[in-house]
Amino acid sequence: MLGFIKRWNDRWKWETSGLGQALAEHTHKCFNETILSGLPQDRKDRVIGDFYERLAAMAQSPTGFLDLRKSLAGWVAEYAKYQVLCLTESEKAVAFYHESPYVSGELYHHIRAAAAENDYLAQIMRSDKNVADGELIALANTECARALYYANGFNMVRIETGDRTKPDWYKPFVEAILVYEEDNVRTSIKLPQLLPENRFGVIYSGFFNLVFTGEEDPLLRWARACPDYNLASGAP
Repeated sequence: MLGFIKRWNDRWKWETSGLGQALAEHTHKCFNETILSGLPQDRKDRVIGDFYERLAAMAQSPTGFLDLRKSLAGWVAEYAKYQVLCLTESEKAVAFYHESPYVSGELYHHIRAAAAENDYLAQIMRSDKNVADGELIALANTECARALYYANGFNMVRIETGDRTKPDWYKPFVEAILVYEEDNVRTSIKLPQLLPENRFGVIYSGFFNLVFTGEEDPLLRWARACPDYNLASGAP
């Protein structure tokens, strides 16, 4: 399914293709109009180069479709892990999942306790006992933006391959993993749960498995298997 990339066997054809131009614009916006704009240029170059190298490897792989799905699922999970830690109430209010009662936009108030449960942020705190809460939130924002660069980029490729459904499953998938991660953090640091007593965050993570294993319509499959679990951003 990634054969459309293989057709462009020289750089000029790739860069002038519709997808090539869309990814170039996506890259420009991410590294010039988000928190990633503050990264040193050499780090920007490494991240961008890594994204395109991963894409090129998928194009040459006999299992390119599944490789793409696995990468997409993994980066959405990485994004969600940091997004729930730095999301504010005002940011949630304008997000596509703003109606979800299970993603709070409040965990940043507990960043120190939550960071202790995050491998990367916990390492930062161990190396600098005086690191400020605001710096931890900024680091979470940076990791969140980096993961979103990969996730949204691979999602653009996913759509180009024809791997799409009506309604599309990407935004509901992102929301489901955010719900799962918020529930995880709340459990870890002993905050009140947002899910009803008879609902479990791990059920939302089942959506991840469906995307990761290449299910044709992961939203439809998940919704049918879990009819009592809701997503604000869409249902089949």
